[in-house]
Amino acid sequence: MKVFHSFTSKILAIMLILLLFFCAVNTFAWYRSFTREAIETAQTHLDSLIETLNETFDENLREIDYTTAFISNKVHSSQNNCIVQFLTAQEANVRFLSFQQARNYLFNRCNFKAYISGISIYGFDGRVCTYGITTPYDEVSQTEWFSQIQSGKEDVIYLAPHAYTSKRPSPHSSYVFSIVRPVFNNGTIIGVIKADVKSSLLETIFDIQEMQGYVLYVFDQDTGEAIYVPKKSDNLILDHFQASIPHGHGSYTDKIGDVDCLVVYTTSRTTPWQIVGVVSQNTVISGFLQVRNRMLLLVTICTVLFAAIAFVLSYYMTKDLRKLTKAVEKISDETLELEVRISKKDEVGKLYQRISAMLVRLRTLIVNIRKAEEEKRTSEISMLSMQINPHFLYNTLHTIKVLSIMQGVENIQTVTDALSRMIHLNLDIRKLISVAEEENYLLDYLQIQKYRYAGKFSYRISIEDEAKNRFVPKLLVQPIVENALQYGIAKSKKLGILQVLIFLEQEKLHILVRNSGPGFPPELLNNQKYCGGISKHIGLQNITRRLQLLFGDEADIRILSGEQLLTSVELILPELLEREVNLDANINCG
Repeated sequence: MKVFHSFTSKILAIMLILLLFFCAVNTFAWYRSFTREAIETAQTHLDSLIETLNETFDENLREIDYTTAFISNKVHSSQNNCIVQFLTAQEANVRFLSFQQARNYLFNRCNFKAYISGISIYGFDGRVCTYGITTPYDEVSQTEWFSQIQSGKEDVIYLAPHAYTSKRPSPHSSYVFSIVRPVFNNGTIIGVIKADVKSSLLETIFDIQEMQGYVLYVFDQDTGEAIYVPKKSDNLILDHFQASIPHGHGSYTDKIGDVDCLVVYTTSRTTPWQIVGVVSQNTVISGFLQVRNRMLLLVTICTVLFAAIAFVLSYYMTKDLRKLTKAVEKISDETLELEVRISKKDEVGKLYQRISAMLVRLRTLIVNIRKAEEEKRTSEISMLSMQINPHFLYNTLHTIKVLSIMQGVENIQTVTDALSRMIHLNLDIRKLISVAEEENYLLDYLQIQKYRYAGKFSYRISIEDEAKNRFVPKLLVQPIVENALQYGIAKSKKLGILQVLIFLEQEKLHILVRNSGPGFPPELLNNQKYCGGISKHIGLQNITRRLQLLFGDEADIRILSGEQLLTSVELILPELLEREVNLDANINCG
């Protein structure tokens, strides 16, 4: 399994994937381009074929259609008088004579027309004059088209291929398609002319079996009837695309059955029939498929050769990298050295040099860490020895307190108690304490300072109830208050005012210390995050540094000072609750 995870195999796999992707993209682009060109060529060829066959069909049908139009006498002609007289004569001898004349007239008009099978003149009272084999009057008079012609709803009707009569079976080869028009006399319909054309005309023109894969259909776009369907046609295909063929002239591609096909269509100039050509795309691109198979075989051979060459080259090029990998795998806590030497200046050589340098730094770092651990243990022993000092200090303060009580000096007792509580909090190992604890520390501190600055100042501490359970860094406010007393109130000859306000605003804890003494020096005001250089305001420097270490940019310190203004120092801290402090303490302990 290591072979499949090696660098060589990954490079080889990437190169093969890129090669296959390149071949696939080019083959796909070539396939689409060739298919499009092949379809366009087939479309042009099929369209030209259909137009040629349509012209041939129209030429053969146009003369027959013209004959029926002329005999219909819609535009009066004296040559049609025998037809009119036949349909309108009442006397028997006149009717008989006109019948003979009309028959001879039809013979002369239709003789030597190759594809005409017969022509008939039907009167509405049962009169019939025919040339050739025609449909009996009793069948004709029952048809829908006869009624439409008689009523004048249609000027011409083209009937789909049919048998002469429905009373006896006829072979399909004897079918005819017909052109039907009304016969007029001074604008009045007096009969019907029906010309029957042999259906073999359709097969002769539109049968293109010699063109493998190409098929032509003829449909009546008004009725949806199939006029001509090749003998080997699949009727299921007709059901799928016959109704969806647009009118007019054009082409499109469609899936007929399960086959993608090109469809080209046009409309006959003489009839309302539509000639439709169909060819499958597989037929169009059959030559390309053979070329494609050869190309795929060639691509497969080239891919195998490329993979073999790429494997050999990558194996040779990554020889040093494999040596370096094995040497790195043998590195352990006891042996931080490489068991290989690589002198090349390529990327692998640079990597070897960097790893060697890193191992040197690691060995040096381990030595330094061991020294630091030893020094830490020594320091811890010293700290344990020094823990006796606070107990001695507590005992001494307790002795002073007892002596003050015995001598009745209450102020010494008060100062001693306050100092004892302050020392106790100073020695607390916690980094964060509640605002309430900070308040008690301030009260003890101010209690002591009242004796030092007797009658020199008054103070007020105001803390929101909700802010008392928030947490702040231990002994954060006392240095600011000390600065206010030492550098502000102590230098003023008037009674000093000291205010400490702690409140919550916009999810931040605000600590505001004000005093009525002289203002801050200009250099401190110009750099409100002043934490370096030589200054007597060491307390502010320490506070600024502590806030940066604990909270970074989330904390801020603002100083406001000027004539006739209370000097203000405002600390803005993140709002910390007890659960957040405990969580942070647990993480640090872990």
